[in-house]
Amino acid sequence: MLGLRRNLWMLLPVMLSGAFAGCPEGYRTVEEDVREADAAIRITDFRRESVLTDGTKQWFVRAEEAFIYQNNKKTARIIAYNFRFEQYDAQGRPSDVITADRGEIDQDEEMFYLSGNVFFKGGEKNRTIRAEEVEYGRINQIMTSEKPLVIEEAGLVTRCTRGAEIDNAENRQICKGPVVVSTSTSGPEDSAGDLFQ
Repeated sequence: MLGLRRNLWMLLPVMLSGAFAGCPEGYRTVEEDVREADAAIRITDFRRESVLTDGTKQWFVRAEEAFIYQNNKKTARIIAYNFRFEQYDAQGRPSDVITADRGEIDQDEEMFYLSGNVFFKGGEKNRTIRAEEVEYGRINQIMTSEKPLVIEEAGLVTRCTRGAEIDNAENRQICKGPVVVSTSTSGPEDSAGDLFQ
């Protein structure tokens, strides 16, 4: 029996070389075009959520495709395409939604770096933000951008031509280079325009 095992191990290299002898010289086992070639893991239909022990939802992330980068076998950052993030209030009701073409998630800092058709909708504050590029702190709920963005809230459309800092938790914003347009749902007789309305 021992002799048979030894002979099998000696024949294994010969069998493997014979199996690959018919392959073309430039043969590759896997060849695909990926967006993030140096990522450790690629996942399609990516989903991740946080739920408290009582079942209350905290947040939910999903993406069409995600690439995970690791540092010492620990997830360091995630790059997600067709990104969607939903945050819930203390009772588990949807509060904020953010979407973007591309989202980079920094696990340690709990930051999102979003680009391409960024859209934010705050449920409780009824505020929407549109931009091409923003940074968003998940814990402090502060959104910053050095690029132009548009804020719509309570009948006002504010174009921040040089970026903005928006604190969603405290309902404050600093708009750089603002251009404000007032919109009214009332008739033309009411829109004569009180400048401070």
